[in-house]
Amino acid sequence: MDARTLSLLDDALVRARALLEPQGFLFGTPRLLDEGSWGRYDIAIDPPDGRASKLQVHVNGKGRTSVVPQGPAATAMRVILEGGSTSVMPPRAGAPAPTMRALPLTRAAREATDRPANGPTSGPADGPASGTANGPADGPSTTTGPVGPAIPGEAIVVDCSKFGARLIGPTEWRGMQRNAAGGWVEIFRSARHARGHNNLGEFLAIVDALRRLDTGEHTAREVFSDSRTAISWVTKGIVKTTLDVDGDCDPGFAALVRDARAWITTPACARWRRVVRLWDTPVVGENPADFGRK
Repeated sequence: MDARTLSLLDDALVRARALLEPQGFLFGTPRLLDEGSWGRYDIAIDPPDGRASKLQVHVNGKGRTSVVPQGPAATAMRVILEGGSTSVMPPRAGAPAPTMRALPLTRAAREATDRPANGPTSGPADGPASGTANGPADGPSTTTGPVGPAIPGEAIVVDCSKFGARLIGPTEWRGMQRNAAGGWVEIFRSARHARGHNNLGEFLAIVDALRRLDTGEHTAREVFSDSRTAISWVTKGIVKTTLDVDGDCDPGFAALVRDARAWITTPACARWRRVVRLWDTPVVGENPADFGRK
């Protein structure tokens, strides 16, 4: 594919994103199909109602581009792309709503964050667990391990999702815990930040879980993450990144990062960081907190 054809595809994709993203349609990483004088992008779309859809961006041999919505949200996307109403889909009714209160923040972080208020706090997943607000129960101190949790309530598993191929993009994270029936349930989810970063989101997910354990909001013996980088930052008490967080990320996300960076240097974090474990995906399977957007 020549540079002109690729440029036409990119321009058409940028226009589509400019129309759809403000309406809550989140874009996955574009997959390029190169057919020489023509080609297309295939993009996974997460619409406001949570029903996975797809967008194809085509360019033909004459340089004409077209955008083709596919899937359950195709009609809604087509209306927006063709300049019709932008109020064609309800809010994310099909996706789990945030149920937990935000991370405890400093006053400066609360003033800077653009995170919306969450709804009523719900209780922890069913099943007893051993950690308490006074500190973790006695147990392994290692930060790695191939064995996933099997006992209801004994572990929290976290993961982060960032949309798009760019370094900065829409980012959110959540925590899951196994209930008495053996299923995984979402016990907290962050707000979605328009300009976040994947590794930092993974870091915030771990800190979010640990702070909930420290306050007694939840109980668990272990906190699992599949991010070696984020685990290292938490367990070593230092975030090593060259990213200009305040300049590149949105104010709310940057405020959470600043606050979490301060918290991992505190005695509270020192009490809890030893319960952080690696979720070893190749050994134990997919992280149950994964958003399934790959």
